[in-house]
Amino acid sequence: MGSILTFYSYKGGVGRTMAVANIGVLLARKGLRVLVVDWDLEAPGLHRYFADLRVITNKRGLLDFFLDTANALNAVPDWKSYTSTVNIDVSTNLTMFAAGRFDENYEKHVLEFNWNHFFQKQNGGAILESLRREWIDAFDVTLIDSRTGITDSGGICTVQMPDILVPVFSANRQSLEGTKRVVLRAQRARQKLAYDRTRLLIFPIISRFDSRTEYRESQMWLKIFAEELKDFYNDWLPKDTSVLQILEHTKLPHVAFFSFGEKLPVLTEGTTDPESLGFSYQNSATLIANDFKDADRLLLPVSTKPLKQDRLVRWKSHQDLAARKLEDINNFGLVGIYCCPAESVNLSVGELEQFLSRNRMNLAEEIRYFPNIDVFQNGISIGYFPRAIRPDIKSTYRITLYIDGYTALDAQADVLMDKASKMHLGWLTYELQRQLQLSKALLRDFGVSTISVLVDFKKIDHFSLLYADVSGFPQTAIYSGNHDPISREAPLSHIYDQDGPQRNIAMPLVRDIITEVCRIFGLSQVPAGIWNQLGELLYVKGLEDSR
Repeated sequence: MGSILTFYSYKGGVGRTMAVANIGVLLARKGLRVLVVDWDLEAPGLHRYFADLRVITNKRGLLDFFLDTANALNAVPDWKSYTSTVNIDVSTNLTMFAAGRFDENYEKHVLEFNWNHFFQKQNGGAILESLRREWIDAFDVTLIDSRTGITDSGGICTVQMPDILVPVFSANRQSLEGTKRVVLRAQRARQKLAYDRTRLLIFPIISRFDSRTEYRESQMWLKIFAEELKDFYNDWLPKDTSVLQILEHTKLPHVAFFSFGEKLPVLTEGTTDPESLGFSYQNSATLIANDFKDADRLLLPVSTKPLKQDRLVRWKSHQDLAARKLEDINNFGLVGIYCCPAESVNLSVGELEQFLSRNRMNLAEEIRYFPNIDVFQNGISIGYFPRAIRPDIKSTYRITLYIDGYTALDAQADVLMDKASKMHLGWLTYELQRQLQLSKALLRDFGVSTISVLVDFKKIDHFSLLYADVSGFPQTAIYSGNHDPISREAPLSHIYDQDGPQRNIAMPLVRDIITEVCRIFGLSQVPAGIWNQLGELLYVKGLEDSR
């Protein structure tokens, strides 16, 4: 049995229609039968988002269906003859119920259609109920784009038609409080409905949310939303998952580029970047596709992705050896970043030495100038020094390259080695970026398509995370005590070249892992001082000549 969701906004301009179009595309790509309905008859626009796709268009639409139904003497017309088909790709399509035939009489027909007469004299309630049942039978998911504000047709969309109401709103009091009033009114009206219904589920979505340039303000508003909307989540959110966590993963970020025109970022930009619109749409689509079950498993980052047993043994064996080479992990902690190729690689120790010589200046500054290379049967290592090239950074590092392409970075978590028990988030982001780039440079000529990445911390149960807020003053976040190794898989093609123009642009994989690190330390998102709006790593911005 299918479900019907109404996307509603108290005010216009919040990206409601864009959300319907993009989430509809994602649901169709998941293999679901999808219907999108433009019920914003006064200001239609859903069809414009599919202008660049192949559409088998029906010039008639929803308004024409209601006009013909109101004028029918006997049988209600077949709604299917008013829909269009949108081809997303060669094997994927969705059905669109556009607003209507946009001729010179369209506005006149909208204004003249009498909803009261339709319900009171023409059995409109029963017609809509039949329409609802047919949509539930014919489609897995129906997404209705409802009219903004409070209207007769909007009431139909928020009360009678949906199983789930999706209010889309922005970060201001008018939008928030207006949305709450409409949702509460819809819930009360639902109880008086003449037709049997389950309880109306509510799935709020924050839109046009700028958490990058206005970090402190965004954190304040997220807390306001979490507190004021918490009752709307009671019917589906697991008890051990906070409202704040769901808001974080479903909020729609403000991206200026998508403020112009009608676009489908889920097709043009993808869905893997945690800070992209596509990523947020994907999370919402995942919730919808799974009927809002297991929200914690579907949305929240998974701390541990099981590694193959041989890689697990290999990682633990390496870490045991490397930990003895560092200064003192009991006092200064340990961070390890390990990359393992999916395909078999056969390198020689000599090739590894030559590679290191060619790429030395792309490594961390301490390692660049450290002369001693430790050569052993299965690879080479470089690093371990009580003082670094810069006197203010005394951390010890060790880079290890193995003949099968496994690369490992082991370093002190307390970068300054002053027993302050603070791990610098900017430094960690930088080292993760460089380690991934090093792995790509080593492996790209050997037919490797994918690598497993594992980030692990040791002896940091008393640590805090050090970062700069938007004012530049240092802040700390306390370790939450629920860390497991962070494991991901990444196509080599998704890693930016260490000598390319994106060298210092935080890649999506790095953003994903650093987001998880922040969660480990109790932060709901990555602070603004780690990368800027262009994605540039602020830890190295302006310092490349000296590093």
